[in-house]
Amino acid sequence: MKNGFKVMDSDLHTMEPDGLWERYLAEPFKKFAPQFLRSSASSPNQPVIKIGDLELGEMSKRARTAVVGKDLHQRAFARSPHYEIAHARGYDAPSHVQAMDIEGIDVAVLYGTRGRQVLMHDDLDPAVASALARAHNDWTHDYCQHAPSRLKFAAQVAFHDVPGAIAEARRAVRQLGAVAVIGNPNPINGRHVHDPQMEPLWAAIEELGVPVGFHPTGHASLRDDIARRYLDTPNGRVIGVAGRNPVELMMAFGSMAAGGVLERHPGLRCAFLEGTCGWLPWYLWRLDEAWEKFGPGSEIQIAHTPSQYFFRQCVVATDADEKPTSWSRPTTRTRTASSRRRSRSSCTWRASPTSRNRRSSGTTARGSTTWAGAARRPPATGAADRSRARRPTRSAAARPRHRGPA
Repeated sequence: MKNGFKVMDSDLHTMEPDGLWERYLAEPFKKFAPQFLRSSASSPNQPVIKIGDLELGEMSKRARTAVVGKDLHQRAFARSPHYEIAHARGYDAPSHVQAMDIEGIDVAVLYGTRGRQVLMHDDLDPAVASALARAHNDWTHDYCQHAPSRLKFAAQVAFHDVPGAIAEARRAVRQLGAVAVIGNPNPINGRHVHDPQMEPLWAAIEELGVPVGFHPTGHASLRDDIARRYLDTPNGRVIGVAGRNPVELMMAFGSMAAGGVLERHPGLRCAFLEGTCGWLPWYLWRLDEAWEKFGPGSEIQIAHTPSQYFFRQCVVATDADEKPTSWSRPTTRTRTASSRRRSRSSCTWRASPTSRNRRSSGTTARGSTTWAGAARRPPATGAADRSRARRPTRSAAARPRHRGPA
């Protein structure tokens, strides 16, 4: 509770212990338990990850980008004394709930940090990738038992292995109580999220009735990662990090909407996380413009403009200190959910839900970005409703009413 408002965090990260996979991996996969390689030149929370012969973590492999992460780690620890407490406790569940209390967060949906990072290599064997995801989900389920009414979790699945991802999504939701499935916005081995081979996974998640939370990762080890092009350039970490998350999410939404996935699966709900939300009004407008020009001649047809699928089935996350949200409020005010990143070095604890509330106008807006915006499920629209839906004009569906700060 913060200033009289209940707060739900849509994407609160865990910082998993090194020995997680040694403990939770089943045979014959224990030999693939990730090893975490640290050096004095980089942040201890940003190790290189070794799985068999693969090494993941391009940002930590290079001296010029590793030192930037170490500097941020030191400044983050200096800013908040709770970092030292949590780090000393191995970022365990009690310290996690304590951090939530400090921030005024009532309920959090947990997303793994290393749990996602270990899956971010195109050459990972599909069976190994699925085993890593299963082990992480088992660990996260046990972690949540410390405070099950406050700690929920989104399930890892490996996009390398679609049948395995389907089986794990069903197991995690039905047996472990996962409230969402994590989606990777990047292509894996060149396979985009609107590739026909992904269709069975979207159908399974739609049937489970939980959202898919698209969330980029920061290791830049996938071949199709926008930040890779800047790894060996001056100030490349600044440039790559600023662009990667929002741009990867833009392209993922474009695939889901203009690629026809949301048309075929009207009950599938999507959240776009850790890329902030200031890009959304412009991109919805841009995507609708592109559909108007090129959609009629494309091989897959959809019934509505891409922006309408966002308003029908999607939400976007905002950080507590995101200033451009006031510019995009007409588009995002009922489709936003708040996110915090307390356990990683990419979070500097420079704001809280309090600052987010102060920039919202009116009680309705404040409530939607704290509790209702995160807890409310976008309506699942059936075929009958879809046929009655009015196709919006571009000005109504995509263009924000304000061009600058309100």
